[in-house]
Amino acid sequence: MNVELRGVEGLPEVHPGDDLAALIVEHTGSLQSGDVLVVAQKVVSKAEGRIRTLSDVTPSEQAITLARKLDADPRMVQVVLDETTRIVRDDRVLIVETRQGFVCANAGVDRSNVDGVDDVCLLPLDCDASARILHERIASLTGARVGVVVSDTFGRAWRMGLVNVALGVAGMPAVLDYRGRPDDFGMPLQATVVAIADELAAAAELLMGKTRRVPAVIVHGLEVLEVAPGTGQELVRPSELDLRRQVRCTPYPTEDVGWIIANTGDDEEFWGLLVSPDVDAILYRLAGIFNDTTGFGVRDDTFHAQAMLGSLGEQTWFQLGDRDIGVHLLRASLLRGGMRLTEAVAHLTRGFGIEVGVIPMSDDPVRTRIGTDAGELSMQDWFVGQRCVPAVHKMRFAGIDTARPSPEAVAAVRGADAVIIGPSNPLLSVDPILAVLGDELDRERVTVVSPVVGGQSLKGPTVDMLRDMGEETTAFGVARHYAGIAATIVIDRVDANSLEAIHSLGMRTIVDDIVMDGVDGEKRLAASLLHVLESTDGS
Repeated sequence: MNVELRGVEGLPEVHPGDDLAALIVEHTGSLQSGDVLVVAQKVVSKAEGRIRTLSDVTPSEQAITLARKLDADPRMVQVVLDETTRIVRDDRVLIVETRQGFVCANAGVDRSNVDGVDDVCLLPLDCDASARILHERIASLTGARVGVVVSDTFGRAWRMGLVNVALGVAGMPAVLDYRGRPDDFGMPLQATVVAIADELAAAAELLMGKTRRVPAVIVHGLEVLEVAPGTGQELVRPSELDLRRQVRCTPYPTEDVGWIIANTGDDEEFWGLLVSPDVDAILYRLAGIFNDTTGFGVRDDTFHAQAMLGSLGEQTWFQLGDRDIGVHLLRASLLRGGMRLTEAVAHLTRGFGIEVGVIPMSDDPVRTRIGTDAGELSMQDWFVGQRCVPAVHKMRFAGIDTARPSPEAVAAVRGADAVIIGPSNPLLSVDPILAVLGDELDRERVTVVSPVVGGQSLKGPTVDMLRDMGEETTAFGVARHYAGIAATIVIDRVDANSLEAIHSLGMRTIVDDIVMDGVDGEKRLAASLLHVLESTDGS
């Protein structure tokens, strides 16, 4: 087989409304049925009028914040956000998922090779439709049935350098599927699906370059048009099959660093702001600004905004400090800008300089509802507003039936050497997480630290709630609660008389001093537990 590539030279500068197909035909000399025409996205976008002038753009607060972080023009960042459905990462460069489904830098928005110092070029609205229009227009002008590939330069996961890829395809296959065919030794091919449109786009770039003014290349002699035609969208890997997107949707550290999965069942909205108490307490603790005296919020915070709300007649039983509100404002802005909750929390984590991944259990809303003599209450109303006074008769997690675990949470627990459930309230703080993520846990790798010592709560209303819900308020009762989830439980020395009963549940035990006196006590227990888990599988 002989394959020939020929650049289309001499095209004039393309402007909105130009008949691009006619210009290409005029400068090709000849086009034959079976040829493939690879066209640079830039000239397609110009002909379709996909140009924006930065002087007409008013950047949003989110764009200004991102631009400051990236040392970029906030107007340019705003244009990128306008073309974006999801921010993948925002350090060093803005990697996003575009409205067309591509994951790329800056949503494909580009200032190079655009006539106009303040103009930027966007990707076509529908790259497959753009390819199809060229395919049909060329057929009407010449009678030739040619394949068309609309291409652009993208980076590649795990590899350096840029390469041309296919964004839109018409009149030819996008992929060639060889699965099931025998190789040269008769063995059936298992995974060979060749991205032929990408290969042609990359080959065409050898002639196109970036400064040669060769926006189109003709490929002759390839003989692929007899295969059923495809589309560029076939080359976009669905998110549920994209392992890299599942593991690194957000730029968290992935090696030698712990992950903390946080309960979001306690989340509540106040004055249009999503307040996520468990997530925020973790962030503030790791950032060293948690208010240990009150047990919530930011240390040394002021409450001027809260006072203003009170003076306007608003109920202020849920205390939000001014610095705390700043976090909620930013999170709300990020969510409105299209981020998932996981991505917004990752943004906050990086902003605080935290080197540990903090992951919400789900991007879907789940809300804990408490059944009491006073009726069904939200978790915050019962815990803060009612000060845990009404006895608890039942609990439910609203939204749990449709909530899915975040991909990052799934990846974290699947890849973890050990999963540790801290001494939090099993009913309020842990069970919501297990309701969405429990099926992903390997019981043998799960260790739980008892929140009950000598029949007393380490903190909060744990024992009272367990009693109200009919559960035994002992270390053994905690073990029984988690027996189906965890293979190992850490109990205090004062509860050593429970060892035999706990072992009868098929659980291993680690006995330690689990009453933690401040940060030093927390660090002591963590170090002791990690040492045991690394050196032995328990006792």
